[in-house]
Amino acid sequence: MTVRAHHLHPLETPESGSGFASMLSVYAMTAAAALFLTWQHRSRRNARTITPGADLGHDVWAVAGWLIPVVNFWVPRGLLLGTLRASAPAGDRRDEALVNAWWVAWAAHIVIGVLGQSSTSLPLLVTSEALNIAAAVLILWLIQRITSVQGRALEAIRHAPAPQGTPTA
Repeated sequence: MTVRAHHLHPLETPESGSGFASMLSVYAMTAAAALFLTWQHRSRRNARTITPGADLGHDVWAVAGWLIPVVNFWVPRGLLLGTLRASAPAGDRRDEALVNAWWVAWAAHIVIGVLGQSSTSLPLLVTSEALNIAAAVLILWLIQRITSVQGRALEAIRHAPAPQGTPTA
């Protein structure tokens, strides 16, 4: 918003402040993306342990799916749904609704943000940022949900008795 205010009223907003805010935003988003991709890799590995035959796709798509334009509108949703379904095979439909709510907020943020930047519309940019915040809250909730579901499933696997005839260490 500071950068936008500078473009609208360049004499009232110091450039150094907007540049610093923009730099902090880029650093925070880069750190969040790296942490999220690390979490996603680990959660996919856990999902494969919980449901060994789960079709989660190739691990390359776990990163590339976020980076390839247009493809990044549907692959991330599928990755998270696949991880969620493999983590809780008899899962709650509300969990899938949570993935869909996050995806709608995230995709709408991108589309409205592009429209707002191309038309320099402040209401569109504000709407885009509101959707970005909503997507951030929803992804945090989703991360917590998948992590707790996987924690319970992995705990159950650890405490399950070994099948008959299986050698023990």
